[in-house]
Parts: sequence; structure tokens; C-alpha cells
Amino acid sequence: VILNVGHVLDFFIDERNDVKEVCKITGLPVRGSGENPPNFDASRPFSPSDFRPEAGVVNYYHSKDSLTGHVDRSELNMNAPLVSFSFGHCCVFLIGGSSRDEAPVAFYIRSGDIIILSGPARRAYHGVPRIIENSLPTYLGPESDPDHSWNIYADYIKEARININVRQVFY
Repeated sequence: VILNVGHVLDFFIDERNDVKEVCKITGLPVRGSGENPPNFDASRPFSPSDFRPEAGVVNYYHSKDSLTGHVDRSELNMNAPLVSFSFGHCCVFLIGGSSRDEAPVAFYIRSGDIIILSGPARRAYHGVPRIIENSLPTYLGPESDPDHSWNIYADYIKEARININVRQVFY
């Protein structure tokens, strides 16, 4: 299950990238002609002070779920980093190169880990082939809450992983 959050709720851009729509809140193009906006210098390194979190994606995984290897192509600004927060069970995260021919590198992602994809990694194939069962940290389980107010969440997260990633969509 995927949920979009933020003031830019529907930022996914189709492959043609030639439909012009304007965000009602920001007035910026949601879909564009594929051209950079005026005064945009793609060769300039992206500075952390330039990052404007405009949208997020919440991915809900259950223990047998996976996310196929893919390249993000929806944001107009691919120079901006993607910041990813993981909660719940651990997973295997794979990141490769700009084609499926390049062998990926595997990372073991734990609850609480943060990944920042920037530079060439923003255009790299990546995915989650496996959620690691029985890897939930004890602090997220029902036994961690003596007054049981966490139980409704603990019941869900006991077989799940949640990933929240934050993106800058526009230039």
C-alpha cells in the first residue's frame, strides 16, 4: 500500500512528461515539458540548504511483501535528495546502477534507520526484495507499553514495516 502525503499530493509524472498542470497551492508545474525552469543550473551541486520537502510517500509492507527494483522518475527535480525513514521490521535494501545490468549492493535496514539517496543514487535502480520476519525491535512491541495504549499500533507493526520518504518535487 502506498500513500502520498504533503502539500503536493499527486506528483507522479507520466513517461511522456508533456502535460502541463499547476499545483493549486504553490502555483508550480506538477507536470512539465521536460525543460528546466529559468535560472536552473543542473550542473550546480545541490546544497542541503536548498532542500524543500514538498511531498512524501508512505509505503506499508507486510512480512511477505517486496518492492521491485525501479528508478524514481516522478519528481521534476532529480538533483534534490530523497530522505527515507524506516520503522518496524528490518528489510534488505538493494541499490544498483543506472541499468539493470549493474549488480546491486545489499544493505540491511533496521527500524529507525535513515537513508539519503542523492547524486547518482537518485537515478539508480533500487528495491526491497525482502522483509525480515521476527526482526521487530522490542520497543515497538506490546510488552513495551505497561498501560497498553500502544497495543493497537503494536498489533499492526508486529507483522509490518513502514517506510516514509520525503522528496522535493519542484526546482
